[in-house]
Amino acid sequence: MDAIFVATAVMTVPPLIYAALKDLSIREISDIPWLAISSVGVLSAACTLIRDGDGVLPVLSAIAAFAIQVAVMYDHDHQCLWVLSFLPTVAAVAAADGTGTTLQAALSPVMVMACYLLYRVGAIPGGADAKCMMSLSVAFPVSFGPMLSGPADAVSAAAMFPPSVWILFSACVLTTVFGGAWILYKRRGLALPLSSSYRVSLEEALRTHVWVLEDVVNGAVARVAPSDEKDEVCGRLRSVGQSTVLVSPMFPFIVPIAAATVMMLVAGCPFIS
Repeated sequence: MDAIFVATAVMTVPPLIYAALKDLSIREISDIPWLAISSVGVLSAACTLIRDGDGVLPVLSAIAAFAIQVAVMYDHDHQCLWVLSFLPTVAAVAAADGTGTTLQAALSPVMVMACYLLYRVGAIPGGADAKCMMSLSVAFPVSFGPMLSGPADAVSAAAMFPPSVWILFSACVLTTVFGGAWILYKRRGLALPLSSSYRVSLEEALRTHVWVLEDVVNGAVARVAPSDEKDEVCGRLRSVGQSTVLVSPMFPFIVPIAAATVMMLVAGCPFIS
């Protein structure tokens, strides 16, 4: 086992699990877990430099990625960071030291910006989900082996796919499998048209984490865009004699992200030497 990597995992997993539990229970998470995870990543890069003396590029990349994350999270002027985020990667390519590890470490700022972009276009569903992936991009910039064995040099085919890519992919697979099973259960089996929506009582809609897809429009119940204003909507539906409402589940995406991270820490990243 790699001592620094083990310490990074030990300090990263608890705030990640805490955030997952918060997402599961109230769907609201403060920024503290994300800042803690990113800070661990910067500290880990610095400790690795002190121990191994492999160059300052990974540390500079971690600091740059952390700065970009903070700027994005707190709505600072971050337009110039689009350019700055690529500088460590350009430096790594110019160095041409032949290792995928160096390139992956330099990609950390780029991955933070990529997570932000995915959030803006709706591919990552929530702001907390994007912040979570940003922080993991800082904490785990380099591919690692199974059972906390530490960083491992990625082969050329995998050098462009840091751990955060595999974590996000695995989380999407877990969400599809378990989320699909939940929707089938609520819809009482496979039914046409295929959809993520199902009908529940107004009381169940009020006590569960769902988007309501119906409202009263011009005195009649109509399909509307997803809304989280359940109290007002359910009140209007009840006033016109409606006892049920069409809803779509709010999946706690931090939960599969946390599960995917723990799974990868145990099994290691795919396609590494």
